Formats: sequence, structure tokens, C-alpha cells
Amino acid sequence: MRIFKLFFEHDMVLEQLQNPGQTVKPPKTSSLEDFLKPVPTYSRFYLSGTVMGEPRFGLTAMPEVRELCYALQIALDAKRYLRSDGAENADLWELVRTATTDQSILAVRTDAFACPLPSMSTRQSFREQTGELIEMLDGGHIAIYIENAHHGADLHLYSKANIYPSLFQTYKPFISDTFRFFSIIAKRSRSERLFYFETWSLQAPPHGFEEVFKGTTLG
Repeated sequence: MRIFKLFFEHDMVLEQLQNPGQTVKPPKTSSLEDFLKPVPTYSRFYLSGTVMGEPRFGLTAMPEVRELCYALQIALDAKRYLRSDGAENADLWELVRTATTDQSILAVRTDAFACPLPSMSTRQSFREQTGELIEMLDGGHIAIYIENAHHGADLHLYSKANIYPSLFQTYKPFISDTFRFFSIIAKRSRSERLFYFETWSLQAPPHGFEEVFKGTTLG
């Protein structure tokens, strides 16, 4: 039995750190127009998997990982992929397969300017690269971070657009007697115990952990 988990979170605000040495400007007097101006928000998704019985944890530990990456490629509908080390490929799986768990991949979806995002190993924290990240997301591209898992790696995505419907429809066909798909509200899985709910509560998942069946439709 394999468990595929799609975590999602919408309407996120990405905060930028001030660049070292940057002069702090005094705050402007806010106008009504500024007050009513919407704050830019983003979405994030986390793809993980578990091979029950063995057990093995991590998306890349699943036997169908190549097919899962190809499905993601279809959902993202990107023109090409740029990895943080400069590698470029039209095949997402090739970049994921040879990546290290500190690298990132940019899915280039539009004609807007695109450049590789820095490797996480070159920064002290995620917030230190949100400036570059926001620029790429606002250009219509999607960021994919390779995250370390117990037996491989997971994929962590950030996007400006809500691509949840595409991910939902792309992964539904994988559902079978031996492949179960769970759609999970990320804010409900803040602890490691909840993240690995399948190890202790698979038959009665926590609130916000919804199993997707072949007949499940988007509400």
C-alpha cells in the first residue's frame, strides 16, 4: 500500500527580509488607497508519500515516483525547468532525480524574466531568498524545493496562482486498491505526528485530512 499526500495552503503572505546595509526609510503616511490595496498572497503545496509495510517515507521512495513527477509536469504546464545549480531540462523528473536535497527548481511557465533560484545551502534561512522568490512567482513561474525525507525527498511548491485543481485532477487517476490519495490542509499538520498520520490513524484520519476517491469532485 502506498499513501500519497498533497498538503495545501492558500492566501499566504511572503515576508521579505531587508537587505543587509539597506537604509531604512521612514514609513509613509498611509492613504485610504493604500489601506484598500490588496496584500499579495501566494499558495504553497507539499507532495509526500509513504510506502506502508516496509515502511519508507518520501515521495522519491515511492515505486511510481517517475510517473508522479511526470503528472506534476503536466499539472504545472511549464516550458522548461531551471535548477539552482544551473542545470536546465524540459523533463522535470531528470532534474529531480539528480538533485540534492538543498536545491530548488524553477518551473518556467511564461515569457517573463526567469532565473534559477538560489540553493538553500547558500542562505541562512528561507526568508533570505523571498525577494527572488516573489519576483519569480509574480512572473507566473512556480518554485519547487527539494526537501529532505527519511528515505528520499519530497517536493515543496510555491505559486502565485492556485494550482490545486490541476494537481487534484492530475493525481486522481493514480487511485487504486494499493494507492491512496489524501488532500490535507497544511495548517492542520503542524506536528511530525500529524504529518505522518498514516502510521497511527489511517482508518480515521484527523480533521482536515480528506481522502480522495475516484468519485470525489472538487466542491
